[in-house]
Amino acid sequence: MKFIYFTPRERKLVVYGPTFILPVAMLMTLTTTCVNGDLVVRPSDSEVVVGQNVRLPCSTSETMEVYWLHIPLGTSQPTYIYYDKKVVNGYNRRFRVEEDTERGKYDLILQNAQTADAGTYRCHDRVGSGVWSDAELIVLESKPQCEAQDLTFCNEATGTFHVSCSIVYAGRTQPRISCSSPYTFNSSVMTTALGNRVNYSIQSTGQWSGTDRISILCQTEVSNISLPVEVKTHYAFSSSSTANVPSNELVECKANSSGSCSYKWIEMKTGQVSEQQTLKTNPLGKHECFSECQLQSQGSACLVKSHTIEVTAQGSGTGIIIGIVFGFCVVIVCCVATAFVIFILKKRRHRSHVSKDTTDKEQLSKLNSA
Repeated sequence: MKFIYFTPRERKLVVYGPTFILPVAMLMTLTTTCVNGDLVVRPSDSEVVVGQNVRLPCSTSETMEVYWLHIPLGTSQPTYIYYDKKVVNGYNRRFRVEEDTERGKYDLILQNAQTADAGTYRCHDRVGSGVWSDAELIVLESKPQCEAQDLTFCNEATGTFHVSCSIVYAGRTQPRISCSSPYTFNSSVMTTALGNRVNYSIQSTGQWSGTDRISILCQTEVSNISLPVEVKTHYAFSSSSTANVPSNELVECKANSSGSCSYKWIEMKTGQVSEQQTLKTNPLGKHECFSECQLQSQGSACLVKSHTIEVTAQGSGTGIIIGIVFGFCVVIVCCVATAFVIFILKKRRHRSHVSKDTTDKEQLSKLNSA
């Protein structure tokens, strides 16, 4: 027959048999086969940055208090943190238990966490004789740093984001990071571990948001520690349009770009190139505008086709108005001149008739007198 119990003063688990002491690791194996008992709230794995506080919840359905134990890194031997309603020496400076005995609540609170606090924390009910539940605590030496490479969009609305994060930690399990954004999809993560440092390389396909910066939220997957990242974007897009433009108009070539651009117009019929942003639409025919934009994150320039215009023989709007007014004036002048000429001709004809009548009367008078 064997007797299993905790020895609070020695802070270890002991199994007495006829001639041997059962190792703690074997005892843990045996005990975990117990039926889920009276713990109604169990501690869960957590992450905390050095200097911050963390709460590990634990509640039992019975009135008997729970014990808290710690299994530090590098050992499998549990040591007491809390028993007999007290935090033991060595832990009492930064650990406390928030009790609510009526509800069976015994939450362990760690203040000003240090890397030595990493390890496994065990909540054990029925004064250490019932079921237990373990939780891993990962302590990050500092808040992880994430940074992103600048992203280039050259005539394409999608590109590849590259985000890298580095974490130095203490713990039995490796912390994990994920990143997301409304503008990213199809993410993949590569992990490189060296000792207590783990580096993450996150690659995602992303969509241009219409701005020169895109926000990405990275976070640890256990405790959701927020690690915001900003990606600076460099872009050049076609603002392509096709239009009929009258001759002798000034047309400006434009590109939607974050960089500085040079411009050139090409007359499609002759291939003649005009190295300027503004073109006077002459001669007739098709002309295309190209923008060559220098983007900081790209070694070569981004070539953007911006405009295609068809120059027609129609005059400009102002010229048309002037032409109409001038034509109207010419018509009026011609009408006035014609009327004047007709008036003069009629007047001369009238005088001719009057003179002839006078001559006829004189001749008739002379004949009568004779």
